[in-house]
This record gives sequence, structure tokens and C-alpha cells, in this order.
Amino acid sequence: MTFLQLKALVSYWLDDLGQTYFTPIQLGIFLNNAQKEVQKLLLKANYEWYVVCKQTNLVLNQRDYQLPADFLKLNRLEVVVSGVAPNENVVYLSPITRNQKDMVNNVAGCPGAYYFNKNSITVLPAPNVSYVLKLTYSYLITDMTLDTDMPDVPSQYQELIAVIAARDGLVKDGRTSTLLNEKLEQYMGMLKQDANQRNIDESRQVIQSGGSDYGWEIY
Repeated sequence: MTFLQLKALVSYWLDDLGQTYFTPIQLGIFLNNAQKEVQKLLLKANYEWYVVCKQTNLVLNQRDYQLPADFLKLNRLEVVVSGVAPNENVVYLSPITRNQKDMVNNVAGCPGAYYFNKNSITVLPAPNVSYVLKLTYSYLITDMTLDTDMPDVPSQYQELIAVIAARDGLVKDGRTSTLLNEKLEQYMGMLKQDANQRNIDESRQVIQSGGSDYGWEIY
């Protein structure tokens, strides 16, 4: 559905087809907020819809690196130590807390751990050469602005945006809707089912991470 179609659907459920009480601007705010809520639900259901990978060259002895402006959730952080894609040799960086940073060997080498700052990420130890850092993350969706814009949501969940937006409108108006509550419960059931069945090729496992063979360790 387009942004225009979503606004029309929400105004129908709010009994305001002329969009005079709930103006197009207000409907747009409801819808863009709802789109972000749907994204959160999809991420919880392990949807890989929003995953992208970006890379940058590490700087000798520099530990702090700016996160992308659209960064939302980290999926994987790794450095390329040799080879060329798709035959690269990589080292996975393990997350640590700020209080654990003193446990990492501070001698420059291949990074093997990281922690977050506000809008940046710190890798430890500081790199001793210009490795390639690969950041795989889920991005924050952008707002719809034009009537022809499509929501950045799988087609089967686009109506859920309108459901959540209409509920926000009803809250403002002091009303409730059994229909919208039922539709919301249906979608929540679909998301729960998707979360349980997203991966069915093998049983769930516990993944254990440790040190690296490239010059760092926690001690």
C-alpha cells in the first residue's frame, strides 16, 4: 500500500473520510510512528528485512569509529585479516561492557572486542594495521513523505501499520475499537508464529565465543 492508501484506510477506520478532524499531516505522523513500531516487532521476530553491511578501513591505533546515521541494531561485527570476498578470512568481534575493557590486552593488534558509545563504537585492542571493518546491522527506516511512498515493511504486514496508527487516533479521541483490537491480536499471532518458525533447518544451539588467534585475549 502507498502512503496515500494507508492514510485513506486509517481515516476510514477513524470515521473521518474527509480527513478534517484527523488531518493528512496528523495521519502521516501516526503512520510513520506506526511504521517504526512495526519494524521493532519484525526485528523481534528475527526478520532479516532490514539487514545491510557496510565496511570501512580501520586507522592505525584508532579505537573509536562513528556509526552510520541510520544505525539501529548490530547484527555482526568483524574484521578482514586476509583474502578477498567471498574468500575472506575474518575475525568476529565479541561484545563487552565498558567495565570489561581493562580485561582486554591493550597492545595494538587485531581487534577482537567492542563496546558502544553514544553514536560510535570502540574496538579493542587498537588496530596495528589498516584492517577492513565490516559492520552488519539493521537500519532505521525513513519516514514516508510523498503520497506515492511505500512503507519499508513486508507486504503482509503493511496493514498492521494502519492498525497501529488508527489505534493512536482512537486514543486521542477517547474511543476504543473491538475490530482494531482483534486485528492487532491476529497480527501479533502471525509475528509470534514467524518468530518461532523463521529458522526450521536445525535445532537451536548455544553459541560460545572466546579469544582470537590474531593477537588479543581477555585475561
